[in-house]
Amino acid sequence: MDVRATIELRVRDLLAGLRTVEGQIEFLRKAASAGIGGATALLLERYEQASRWEEAAHLAAQRGNHEAARRYRVQWLRSLEAASALEEAARVAEELGLLEEALALHLRAGKFQSAASLAERMERWEEALSFYDRAGWYEEAARVAQRIGQPDRAQALYGRQVEEYAESSLYPEAIALAKRMGSLERAEALCLAAGWYDEAARLAEESGRLDQAVEHYERAGFFAEAARVAERLGRLDEAAGYRLISEL
Repeated sequence: MDVRATIELRVRDLLAGLRTVEGQIEFLRKAASAGIGGATALLLERYEQASRWEEAAHLAAQRGNHEAARRYRVQWLRSLEAASALEEAARVAEELGLLEEALALHLRAGKFQSAASLAERMERWEEALSFYDRAGWYEEAARVAQRIGQPDRAQALYGRQVEEYAESSLYPEAIALAKRMGSLERAEALCLAAGWYDEAARLAEESGRLDQAVEHYERAGFFAEAARVAERLGRLDEAAGYRLISEL
């Protein structure tokens, strides 16, 4: 008789001879993988005894017993809550379709961005906006405000995001968002703060602030551009000086 056949005949005796649940589980895993009859059912029992609900759920799903798999996942959710593993519990609750519970868990965990994302899925727009705001994700909050027809509120939130980026010296993001808002003067000021005088000059020129554009081009060393704009302003002597310098 080969090893597999011997083990199949003695599986319960061998199991009883192991002193730890962990050892029994490892033995039953091997036995189940080898296709030994009854090993999978015994493995599920041991997972339950050890409160290893995630593994029990996975194994039940593999066997096609989706009702049992869901029951084990609910047990897993409760064990995560009891252990204050709230983020993981929220994820499992979402997977189970328990969206109200998942939302409450995200909030208990202080994960307002996750709560906002879920609230959006649930089409609870005001809550989503509020949670994004609390998370400091003002651009996302503004996007929701636009969706629900609150353009003024969206503009204010975009403005807060610009300032948040600027305070963190994230000038490319701040400038790009200010441009999208149509706030060219704010974008110009941010370019100056970043030391990007040529870009500040282009923005000033685009918004019709030609005097400032000349000054910014000068600071950037773009003398030919400064001359061109000075000519537009009719300041021909100044333009001639800039052109002479640009030919060096």
